[in-house]
Amino acid sequence: MITKTDFFKKRAVLLLSSLVLLACGMDQDVRIKAHINAIATDNLNFAGVKYTVKDGTVTLFGNCPSDKTKRKVLQSVKGINVLKGIRDSITIGPVVLGGEQQIKASVDSVLVHYPLVSAEINENDIALIGAIEHHQAEQLFSQISS
Repeated sequence: MITKTDFFKKRAVLLLSSLVLLACGMDQDVRIKAHINAIATDNLNFAGVKYTVKDGTVTLFGNCPSDKTKRKVLQSVKGINVLKGIRDSITIGPVVLGGEQQIKASVDSVLVHYPLVSAEINENDIALIGAIEHHQAEQLFSQISS
């Protein structure tokens, strides 16, 4: 029988193992992602929103329940003065608030150190999507699964 941890590791390895991230601008991207995470942690408008950062440009995706909520998310991110740009891929759709929000907040707090990685959380499954340096993969898996 495959445990939840084994399933997560296998799924994450498939998604991340072949992707490589160059360190150019990485420190700035980490700071930007940490700033967004600080905003998103206490802001329900971000409940269905995921984000990555590359070379100072933030990509926002996922769902917001209304145009008003989406505008608030975009306005919050636009307030970060070191951004080079914002790619808005947020769609208007249902956002379910439940026990996953606590898991999302915990996972997002780890992912601030990995600017091109986001997480898709569905019940007890966590799928990591994005790019990471190969040597960081084991550290990320360890942090997420603990």
